Amino acid sequence: MSAWRPIVEDQPAPYRALVGPCRIWRGPKDKAGYGYALFGRRKVAAHRLAYEIANGPIPDGRMVCHRCDRPLCIAPPHLYAGTQADNMRDVVLRARHTGEPTPDNICPAPTPEEQVVRLYHSGVRGSRLLARASGLTISEVDLVITTLST
Repeated sequence: MSAWRPIVEDQPAPYRALVGPCRIWRGPKDKAGYGYALFGRRKVAAHRLAYEIANGPIPDGRMVCHRCDRPLCIAPPHLYAGTQADNMRDVVLRARHTGEPTPDNICPAPTPEEQVVRLYHSGVRGSRLLARASGLTISEVDLVITTLST
């Protein structure tokens, strides 16, 4: 068992949102779009934390890479310990270096916010219903809907 497990299990539910096959980190994000958690003054990448809880320590010389290419995903099956060379090979194979998303380099699951937008545009109304369907709080749903209206 990882030393992080008891600390993470005390985190509020919004930090562990399930969205389709991805588990999306809804806590703070860095400038590169990766989630992180603060433990005292220590900033820990959310995907590294998730990997360690599921698999134990990250092997020396390895980094935690995403199979789904979604920086906020913390689903253990979507993470693997790879080398920098593995990560760079993924960048080229999945055309991530172009900056353009392609069907094979993004996770098929929508983010909770995307899910609210899709449901809203399909005619579903009611913050409570949208919150239940997306895993967001009612306040977060209201914020998404407000942004659609502006």
